[in-house]
Amino acid sequence: MIRNVKLFWKFILMALMIPLTIIIIAGTALNKTNTLKYEYDNLYSFMLIPLLEVDKGNLHREKLSSKLREFTHPELSSEEQTAVAKEIKHQDKMMIEFIARYESEWLTSLSPEFTATLATLGQQHLQQIEAETLLQFHQVYDAFVPKRDAMLAGKLVKFKEVKPYLERMETTFESLVKVNRKFADYSNESAQQAIAQMRWMLVVWGLLLSLIAFGIAWLFTYHVTKPVSLLSQAIQNLAQGHLNANSVLVSKNQINNIVRRQDEIGDIGRAFKALNSYFQEVIADIVYVSQGLAEGNQNIAPQAEYRGDFNQIQIAFKAASFKLADTMKKNAKERA
Repeated sequence: MIRNVKLFWKFILMALMIPLTIIIIAGTALNKTNTLKYEYDNLYSFMLIPLLEVDKGNLHREKLSSKLREFTHPELSSEEQTAVAKEIKHQDKMMIEFIARYESEWLTSLSPEFTATLATLGQQHLQQIEAETLLQFHQVYDAFVPKRDAMLAGKLVKFKEVKPYLERMETTFESLVKVNRKFADYSNESAQQAIAQMRWMLVVWGLLLSLIAFGIAWLFTYHVTKPVSLLSQAIQNLAQGHLNANSVLVSKNQINNIVRRQDEIGDIGRAFKALNSYFQEVIADIVYVSQGLAEGNQNIAPQAEYRGDFNQIQIAFKAASFKLADTMKKNAKERA
């Protein structure tokens, strides 16, 4: 039981509540901080970057469209057509490289954590839209490539024949922009929820641990101050000459409860009880011897064990007994 724990360990346990509380709160904060870091890393590295890169990819598509239109201009020289064709290939390559990078780095289905977040929010269908949009782009692009190659090869392919493919590719880019904005919104929402959870967790843990620490401190304090107060009252009663604790402010049961403790307070209680019992024994013996001497019993002897400075009482009794014997002898001679 708590009351049997030594006072040293009681105070150590109370002192440990402070670092323990700090460690628990810090651990909770660290755990939530890691979650928060993941959410914001996901937002800024996995959501906002592809959103910006989709705009760049669409810009390459727009430049590609512009150069294809320029390539069909009848007034271009062969050198100018060669330069435009080179730019067309470059913009086309940059657009395709963006799509390849998107599919290898930013496809949301590659992130199990974000997939789980979408599933929790009931928005996992957005990943299907993302996958279908990329599939549509590849289908449109595969149909566009023969027209592009024919145009660059000098065949009579008009811009209006490739324009529908470029417009459909633009639609896929716009769809990617929309779906990535939604991804970013949900990622930001998840990050905000993580902040709110961390705030409430810290508040809850702080209040809970404070209450627990207060309860333990109160319990330990009660088990220390209450018996100390009782012993103080008992000692004051003893100083006032009240040896029977059951008849004054401190009951016998209270003293016995203190005596049963196995800590330092229990040691003090047992010492007090032994002192009280010894005082009762000595006083009873003093009364017994004093009454015997008063009745003229010169052979009466102390029955209690007098220790330490109390030996003076025993010496005084012997001196009184000898004096009584001498007095009785003198009286006997005088009467004779």
